[in-house]
Amino acid sequence: TLSMKELQYAFSQTGFGPQDKMEFVIFDACLMASVETAWSIKDYAHYMAASENVSYCAGSDYSFMKLLNTANSGAVIGAGYVDAFYEKSEDLVSFLKWAGKSVYDVTYSCLDLSKMDQMNQALDAVFAQLNADESPDSFNVSFSIKSARGVKEYADSYGAATDAVYDLVDMWDWLDWFGLYYPEEMEQLRDALDDLVVRNKAN
Repeated sequence: TLSMKELQYAFSQTGFGPQDKMEFVIFDACLMASVETAWSIKDYAHYMAASENVSYCAGSDYSFMKLLNTANSGAVIGAGYVDAFYEKSEDLVSFLKWAGKSVYDVTYSCLDLSKMDQMNQALDAVFAQLNADESPDSFNVSFSIKSARGVKEYADSYGAATDAVYDLVDMWDWLDWFGLYYPEEMEQLRDALDDLVVRNKAN
């Protein structure tokens, strides 16, 4: 397991950088479609595709690689990965349900890493407002903390529910909970998230 700093360092040793980025990066691992991951590699790739939730141990469906013969954009290739992995996972989910086994939600997304600066600015604006509240016990701050704790149970596909608990906050769901407070900043954050996500599929 790598921390975000270790992941960023590893990418810094690849020879890629802001002036010579990879077209896309795919994470065939659980819980990688986060703002933290995207921020860590934004200087090394144009797009990334990953799952917001756990990924089935069967691994990715690499049939999307045929897109490399025709596609010239990481957005197209990343979206193809999302579609292929989703369809493979849904087939597995159907089988597990038929067999009476436990199943996880299926969620995958492709992110445009060029939008991460905009995303970071929008997040900074929200937290600047939170920090400007008169005291840590103010209603808005308290509500925000309670909301974040609540949506840890909703760490799937920007809003779909799960019974599993991970140390992630679903930002889209948090926006729904907290959108009445600091509406201008939260709307900018919602727009930034919309721009960031190129493709998303979830059951």
